[in-house]
Amino acid sequence: MKLLSLCFTKLLNFLFPTECVVCGTEGLDLCDECISDFKWPKPRRRKDKWRVSLWNYRDRQVEKVMRHLKNHPNGRLADIIAKRFQGMIVNRPADPASWVIIPIPVSGKRFRERGY
Repeated sequence: MKLLSLCFTKLLNFLFPTECVVCGTEGLDLCDECISDFKWPKPRRRKDKWRVSLWNYRDRQVEKVMRHLKNHPNGRLADIIAKRFQGMIVNRPADPASWVIIPIPVSGKRFRERGY
């Protein structure tokens, strides 16, 4: 079954090549080069150390990715961003009870349209 899934994925990638949302390079939905060019958020005051932002969301490239993700259901792109965020929270305080994760609400209709 895994081999069949891999073959099907390869066929789809051949027929409909994936390209970077930012630069258009073939391969991934978001290439490593574009990710490395994203601007990091400015450091916060000392008392705000617990706040974490993945990137500076005022960066035009980041905004382009976020708008694409909001308007075009793309699980692969969501996975890339989730893995980056996961890497950041691994270095946060060890006690999950001290974490505060604030979701951004979405309507039921938009949730069904996007699939996430």
